[in-house]
Amino acid sequence: MSTEILRTEKLNLQFGGVHATKDVSIAVPRGQIRALIGPNGAGKSTLFNLLTGFLRPHSGKIHFKGQDVSSLAPHQLCRLGFARTFQIPNVSSHATVLENVQLARVSLHGGLWKLFEPFQRMHVEEAWDVLTLVGLADQAGVEARNLPFGDQKKLELAIALACDPEILLLDEPTAGMPLHERPALIGLVQAIVRAKHLTTILIEHDMDLVFSIADWITVLHRGAVVAEGVPDEVRNNTEVRKIYLGEGNTEKSGRASPEAIGGEPILTVEGLTAGYGMGMVLHDVSLSVAEGEVVCLLGRNGAGKTTTLKSIMGLVPPAKGRIVFLGEDLVGRPTYEICQRGIGYVPEDRRIFPDLTVMENLEVGRRQVPVGQVATWTVERVMDLFTSLQPLRHKRAKFMSGGEQRMLTIARALVGNPKVLLLDEPSEGLAPLVVQSLWEHIRALKEAGLAILLSEQNLWFASGLSTRVYVIDKGQIQLSSTFAELEASPELKRTHLAL
Repeated sequence: MSTEILRTEKLNLQFGGVHATKDVSIAVPRGQIRALIGPNGAGKSTLFNLLTGFLRPHSGKIHFKGQDVSSLAPHQLCRLGFARTFQIPNVSSHATVLENVQLARVSLHGGLWKLFEPFQRMHVEEAWDVLTLVGLADQAGVEARNLPFGDQKKLELAIALACDPEILLLDEPTAGMPLHERPALIGLVQAIVRAKHLTTILIEHDMDLVFSIADWITVLHRGAVVAEGVPDEVRNNTEVRKIYLGEGNTEKSGRASPEAIGGEPILTVEGLTAGYGMGMVLHDVSLSVAEGEVVCLLGRNGAGKTTTLKSIMGLVPPAKGRIVFLGEDLVGRPTYEICQRGIGYVPEDRRIFPDLTVMENLEVGRRQVPVGQVATWTVERVMDLFTSLQPLRHKRAKFMSGGEQRMLTIARALVGNPKVLLLDEPSEGLAPLVVQSLWEHIRALKEAGLAILLSEQNLWFASGLSTRVYVIDKGQIQLSSTFAELEASPELKRTHLAL
């Protein structure tokens, strides 16, 4: 392999008490296509932001071609040879496609100071060359906002290439694109970077695409590098398999599956298509949850699990489809009304109020039940369930551990007296003993008769909680089966959940 172009030495960055990156040391040879993978919160985007100057490390160094660039600003790094794209296209929406690329060239060379040269004549030939390279020359005069989403992704790639990079950082280049368009874009990227011998680092959640393009893969987990190697080595790495499937990734969990719950669904999702801006993350997703049932939505990081839950809650408005709860379509209703109707939500990132005490957080979440109806979940009942919160009643939430904060978010949702509870990746980022304790609490909620839709990547954690599972991948439901059927089939797990 050719000489090293980029090297990091023990990069550390903390947000509060959380290690976003922890002693991250990587070395990237010139001309390599390097993929960064890992679960949500692993530190991938943080590492990108450190490499491109949007964040500064608390300790550690970044070397580019032997030069320490740890303290340089984004524009300085750009002129040295760094360029990046973003998960959501970051283009000038009211400028034309050609003008977007011209702006990149002008920014690179400082052309705005040429007072007597009209902008329209600046760097026109170079801009046309780049647009021809990415296949957008025939749309040069179109305003960027009127491009299809996939072409906006191409335009952002063109803007990055217009900066004459030596190292190209691509943040989820296919995110939000229709499935059939993704291989073509990755093929285009691969052809360009190989032809120009560009060093490329990409974050991508579509594992098929990662393994088709990457020369080398770095796996991050909880801010640290846990594995590196060529694709086949990473795919077969025991630690990586554990991260993606959980503790019991190669054996059955040993936990007995609960008995099936009969009855009509109280929550039904039908043909749900949703996303962010023009990028659709979900495509025709359908699922259901019956009263008293725990249903698991399994999938890799980036598969669409969180977006599904956010769409149910009205946080990501659906583009198409129906969300029916107790016979009423919730599409178009604001989130607070959805909560009032009886759906509780525990987000992956906790979202507790850090400066409020435990009791104050619970009071914020408490919902008055209708007159004549007895509250199922009182503060005292919640405290009886989460005994570890009892001595912390008057402690501010920001001083609690990660596991205690996760318990608090569930407790806060419960005092809203939901009929269905949406749990998003409850095990993520917690120590093994805390994960086991949390599993026991969720099992207790099931035994209390609460309907739960559990979003999980960790197959081991989900075992013993749910009878039925939906496996989501690339924004589509790929499999609907019993948990026992999934757990008994190594092929199904490998196809839909492993690397």
